[in-house]
Amino acid sequence: MTKVSSTLSNLSILGTLCRKNVSGSVAVQGVSGAIVESGASTDLQDLDGNTYTEVTIGTLTWLVENLKTTKYADGTPIPNVTDPATWAALTTGAYNWYNSDITNKTAYGALYNGFVLSNAKGLAAITKGGTLQTGWRVAAYVDFATLVAYLDGILLAGGKLKETGLTYWNTPNAGADNSVEWYGRGGGVIMDTGYSLLQKVFGMWWSNTEESGNKHWRMYLTSTNSWSIIEVIADVFGHSVRLVKDASEEDDNLLNSDGTPIMNEDGSLILTQ
Repeated sequence: MTKVSSTLSNLSILGTLCRKNVSGSVAVQGVSGAIVESGASTDLQDLDGNTYTEVTIGTLTWLVENLKTTKYADGTPIPNVTDPATWAALTTGAYNWYNSDITNKTAYGALYNGFVLSNAKGLAAITKGGTLQTGWRVAAYVDFATLVAYLDGILLAGGKLKETGLTYWNTPNAGADNSVEWYGRGGGVIMDTGYSLLQKVFGMWWSNTEESGNKHWRMYLTSTNSWSIIEVIADVFGHSVRLVKDASEEDDNLLNSDGTPIMNEDGSLILTQ
């Protein structure tokens, strides 16, 4: 996990301008003419067997769906905490479905607290044909900032990232055109009280970039405008997660000489950092 101070300088290669306003949000203004490559892979899976597709936007390849896994990257279960008071008191990783209703899983994925991001086990493993694919990671601050810059900045990027229509967003779903096929949906949030709120009003995604005081950066979109905001929030909140990798990075299968996956002694997949 990286600090923002060590990653902001990387944006200069894109010719972007970043400024932090008094609320702690980051406004990014940058290039136009985004290039999107959609060659979706339908056989990408997490350790629960949930399937994912991918899309390349500029220099980054993203999973199109929000993460649904209930396991850390080494296969250890992530606690499913449904009691609001228990959630509000947590200082360790947990997930829940919006309103503790698993029927939200398919459309919106899981909502994780920020403490899962600091767990040494990692979140999460992606496999293809039963074999670990290296390179996939929880999006960092710089990944979101690069994405927003590539999509013409804070005022326009949200519309390009949001799924169209009113199935997954409340009216007016302003500016939504999903032009880069990121399919952002209003998955809502688990508040610091442990209660779920604002489904179809806000979509919020953790970054793995941490700040002091049990906080991480996040990106959020809203139904009311086409903005994309990046800011710091406390780890007690529950947000969606997207995985990303560099578009130039080839999937790297960890195989034995006979083509079978290399496994740990306990039978779990070997993970690389």
